[in-house]
Amino acid sequence: MKITKICLENFLSYGQRCDINLQDISFLVGPNGSGKTNLLKAIITMGKVLAGQGKDIDLGAYSYDQSKPFSIELEIRLSDQEKQALCYWLTASYAGENAFTTSSFDITQFSKFLAQYGPTLFSPCPGISKISLHGAPYNQYPFDLIYQLEWNGNAYNYIPMRGLIGTLTSGPLVGLSTLVANQLVQYGYSFSPGNVKISGSPTSFNLPQLISNTLSSHQAIILPVINQQFIMGPGYENVRAAHWFIYLVKFLQERGWGIFNTRFEDMVAVIFNSSIIHLDQWRGLPPTDIELRQTTDVTPQYMGELAGALSPLPLPRKLTAEVVMHTIFELYTSESYETSKSKVRLCGDYPSSPT
Repeated sequence: MKITKICLENFLSYGQRCDINLQDISFLVGPNGSGKTNLLKAIITMGKVLAGQGKDIDLGAYSYDQSKPFSIELEIRLSDQEKQALCYWLTASYAGENAFTTSSFDITQFSKFLAQYGPTLFSPCPGISKISLHGAPYNQYPFDLIYQLEWNGNAYNYIPMRGLIGTLTSGPLVGLSTLVANQLVQYGYSFSPGNVKISGSPTSFNLPQLISNTLSSHQAIILPVINQQFIMGPGYENVRAAHWFIYLVKFLQERGWGIFNTRFEDMVAVIFNSSIIHLDQWRGLPPTDIELRQTTDVTPQYMGELAGALSPLPLPRKLTAEVVMHTIFELYTSESYETSKSKVRLCGDYPSSPT
């Protein structure tokens, strides 16, 4: 994951709305008090809220004007591997939740079908383009969190505890697993005992179109959750041996997370917080000051590889995003500032040379 744009409003020293575009490498340059550290605090605050630690945040202290809510918006771009993991998470979630949407079915045949064709149902892989956090000090629920998903060129808003938001302010809700199960029935698939019908690969299955049509007549679509009871139970051996399930397990374990009872919010928290801590954005464990709800053992081999990759660097005692950015700032300003060809400036004016 890469952060491509940060938009702040009423957050700490950012009283007015400030939009900051980021490149592959960006330097924060400015005098003391210009907002460099507060920009990093916005990213760390988002990471804590995504990890379910919002109750530890003093939202009133974070508002420039405490009578108004603050806003943090991050535009992001997922890697192909992260998009693939989201697709496989949807497949694994459907595998478990289908037990609730179908009264009777042949688990073994269903497992074989998903092992071979499951990811086809949820392709193309979904992406996440924006995460918005709006704080409202002193309210019972102190902030609103909105994820913007991109699926085959269409954008959808996802709100925790509500789902993918439709066009109706009130109306029916439907689970994504139910939509997929009903669509498979319409395509002629059946997993009823003694009447199993599998027509091969569902190549014409168009989930993005199904979601778009459903949201026009529903209040929301509820995303599934990986159900530990079913997916690790008897009959799902083929799913657990499938390449896509092994990929998902490895993806999560490398980032300090388990496979069980994983929600969409958990996937985003894992992807986000494992991307902002190490200099190499494409791998790493969550920040030491952001504890995720689940943990898994990290193999000595992985820790050895990580130590080898970071050994040439003068590591500080605690490597956080803020420490990394301060170190880069110090290295940058050790050169002649006046001869620098390009400067990235935060909102507002500041003197020509940093202090």
